[in-house]
Amino acid sequence: MKLRLSSLELLLAVVSTLLLACCIGLSVVSWLSLKPEGAVKPGMLSGRMVITHGAVYSDELKNSSSLQFKSLAFNVQNLVSEAFGLSELRLDFQSCRILHFSQGSVVVTFDIWFSQLIEVQEVEHQLWAGLQVAGNTGLVIDRNSIHITGTCPPLQTSCADGSVCVRIDQLCDGVPDCPDASDEDAARCATACDGQFVLSGPSGFFSTSDVSETYNSSSFCRWILRVERGLSVQINFLRFETEENIDTLKLYEGVGADKLLTAELSGSTPPGTMWLLTDQSTVEFISDDVNNLSGFTASYSAANLSQLSNEQKLTCTFEQGMCFWRQQYDDDGDWIRTRGATFPPLSGPSGDHTLNDSSGFYIVTPLSPGQWLKSFRIYSLPLTPPTPPAACLSFWYHMLGEDIYRLRVLLSQPDVTVLFQRDGNYGDRWNYGQVTLNLTTESTVVFEALKKGGMRNDIALDDITLTSDPCGPAPPEPTNVPPPTTPPPIPADCGGPFDLWEPNSTFSSPNYPQSYGNEAKCLWTLHAAEGQNLQLHFLDFDVEATYDVVEVRDGAGPHSNLLAACAVGQFQCQTGSCIHGNDQCDGNADCPDASDEAYCGQGKPLFCRLGHKTHRLHPSTSPTERCRPASGDIRVVGGANAEKGAWPWIVSLQWRGRQVCGASLIGQDWLLTAAHCVYGKNVHLQWWEALLGLHAQSNSGAADVQTRRVDRIVIHPQYNRQTKQADIAMMHLQQPISFTEVVQPVCLPADGQDFTAGTRCWIAGWGRTEEQGSLLDVLQEAELPLLSQSECEDQLPEYSITASMVCAGLPEGGVDACQGDSGGPLVCLEDGYWTLIGVTSFGKGCGRPLKPGVYARVSAFSQTRIPDPPDQTQ
Repeated sequence: MKLRLSSLELLLAVVSTLLLACCIGLSVVSWLSLKPEGAVKPGMLSGRMVITHGAVYSDELKNSSSLQFKSLAFNVQNLVSEAFGLSELRLDFQSCRILHFSQGSVVVTFDIWFSQLIEVQEVEHQLWAGLQVAGNTGLVIDRNSIHITGTCPPLQTSCADGSVCVRIDQLCDGVPDCPDASDEDAARCATACDGQFVLSGPSGFFSTSDVSETYNSSSFCRWILRVERGLSVQINFLRFETEENIDTLKLYEGVGADKLLTAELSGSTPPGTMWLLTDQSTVEFISDDVNNLSGFTASYSAANLSQLSNEQKLTCTFEQGMCFWRQQYDDDGDWIRTRGATFPPLSGPSGDHTLNDSSGFYIVTPLSPGQWLKSFRIYSLPLTPPTPPAACLSFWYHMLGEDIYRLRVLLSQPDVTVLFQRDGNYGDRWNYGQVTLNLTTESTVVFEALKKGGMRNDIALDDITLTSDPCGPAPPEPTNVPPPTTPPPIPADCGGPFDLWEPNSTFSSPNYPQSYGNEAKCLWTLHAAEGQNLQLHFLDFDVEATYDVVEVRDGAGPHSNLLAACAVGQFQCQTGSCIHGNDQCDGNADCPDASDEAYCGQGKPLFCRLGHKTHRLHPSTSPTERCRPASGDIRVVGGANAEKGAWPWIVSLQWRGRQVCGASLIGQDWLLTAAHCVYGKNVHLQWWEALLGLHAQSNSGAADVQTRRVDRIVIHPQYNRQTKQADIAMMHLQQPISFTEVVQPVCLPADGQDFTAGTRCWIAGWGRTEEQGSLLDVLQEAELPLLSQSECEDQLPEYSITASMVCAGLPEGGVDACQGDSGGPLVCLEDGYWTLIGVTSFGKGCGRPLKPGVYARVSAFSQTRIPDPPDQTQ
């Protein structure tokens, strides 16, 4: 008879089963959590030890296939396995493999495997402990020779025999760090320049290339020069041409980590003879990846300088090189051996003193902008006290330039004594100087040039001579050239604004007829009686092209139109040229920029020709017919690198090859930007370029970047530089662009469309990250909320914020557009489309608290009409 279980009993059975399963699961989890991390990961180590007794090295042990190798390898493998089997690592040890034997008694190199990673010190300790209790195999191991290594740490590499790791910077440095010297192997260290590494013997040659006419890109070549012990090295250059201050040849005395930099050479001036006062020397050549030149060919020879006299150490005309004078490499720069005139003009000699022409050599301090105090020194080899101790050091010095500071001659023995000092500008001539050296102990002579600010401050030296006789009568001290008289600064404030009525109708720029000041802003309002017109005559006109501008406007208000000097009945083009008045709005583009047809009522509305999200694009401008809808990408707030193609309408505007502003693509051949970006530069169309699809400025040559020239610039007629009103302009591309994934137009708002305060919108650009900071390489993006007009007016009371402007920013600041972002887009997500609501215009600083950025409101200008392209057949 079968027993039937009640419902309660069934429920209890199920619950018990579940509890049992939970207990088993928890036990497994607990065991896994207690198991050491990585215990199942096998660890391989390399080892090395020396057999001192029980085996004799022979050539047969070099061959892993020989009977002798296999027999000894079998015995050693068993010995190691037995030793670990008797140690505390017996449960972790897995296997051992003998790699090779080498001489030195018998050196064994082997690999060992464990079930988990174990510290090498523990492996060494346990191996020796096991060897002490292992059976007698007749093999005796040297305790101190046991060396276990793991995988080499970063920036290190293994020696060829696997015995030790050495730092990568120790490879091919002239000092063997591996027991087998494999880090200095000739084949491994052969240079990519001429295939050589160690040059030994009394003489030899080395060069940047033994086959090609130019050296290779991104080269690093090192030569070790070795001559007979106690001798020095003389280096002469048969040719020398490298990229100045970029591709450099460095000469060191010594090898390895203890080598000392003696000279660093670059450029096209022949270095002359160089001396390295050690029997082992290092020479290094480093080049970058551009501008490969012909390089150099050098010869070296051994020389005995053990009896070098003080006169030989100091005397130098610089015709054959720097002689034995050394640079001070922790200074602000090196003295330069050169010939001819220095740059800039009126800042140094036009020729040397020795030959008194442009073919002779002298040394001069380098060009060194900056207002801080800078030091440039050359120092002699140590001088030994002569008999008698007095000697005369003479030299010729040249100190020309209004910014010259100081030249000193110092004697270090070991206290430093100032022997000679001259300050200021002595004119364009070589002056004679001399000092008496009283050498009572080993001493060093130092020539020190000190510079402060300015560009015309070069100090030059030539014809240094030491004689064993005392100096004669001191030469007369040269007379300083009086400094130029500095005119008082011209104030930027013109004293206005001025209201002029006849007969008081003549006005001029500040300080006329002399130069006007920098940053000048002057305003004259000319008045005439009611019903009369004004006629303006310029009797003299000389301002800096492009950057300094005289505006003539029709009216005194902020919305007055910009005028220019054209005769009665003529029309002023926005390029500045004049055409007959009848040619305006006649359907033909007569101005170079077609501005005579720009606002005539017959052109196409901007939003019809371009990318408005509710209108079809002009058939000739877009294969997609619509501006780009928004993607679902999430972007980082606060000024971060933008993803490539995130803002496909953004344009980098380049003026003379340099990023100056941003713009937005609104059609296949039209850009929208800020008027202040192009103001004054709209007459030089040949210097503008637009880069579309650009992500990083350093990668402007990428395949998906499209570069276009500009053939027309249309500035809004109501643009006012003072009030920032109507800060908007259009640029026409010489050739239409091709729409791609990273090049697409942005949508335009409807005429008069408003956006709610607080709406989160985005800005992007390559501008500065802080006031007076540097321009960025990678496109930046940031999110900002819109502000109401009243909020903007309260936070920027110094500006007139009009309805044609929109503001955006955070109360705490920190996120904003900055210099270089001008003209770029302010976009908001509207009905699933990115819509261009603002053009970056101006602000108070960058990212300041309660100082939002101001943008030209695009919807205020959506009805602006643009002209048809000029008829190229006329």
